[in-house]
Formats: sequence, C-alpha cells, structure tokens
Amino acid sequence: MGTVTIITGNNRLGILSIIILLIIGGFLLIRVNESEGEKLADELERT
Repeated sequence: MGTVTIITGNNRLGILSIIILLIIGGFLLIRVNESEGEKLADELERT
C-alpha cells in the first residue's frame, strides 16, 4: 500500500497519484534539450 492509499483509504486515488507523477515526469523529460546537455557535459569534462 502506498501513502496516498493509506491516508485516503482509496486505492483509486493512490493509482491516480502515480499516474499524475508519471505524466509530470514525462512532461519534464520532453522539455530536456539533449544537445545542450551534451555541450554542457563536454565543457565540464574539459575543465
């Protein structure tokens, strides 16, 4: 049992909270600029 399920006593709210977290995580991953990250990583390796 998860924290939301224990607090609310409702399994559906626990599942809904996980779905919301996955959607937020997916949105954040979509916004990541991979080429910019590679450039920054290369700069950090050189220093």
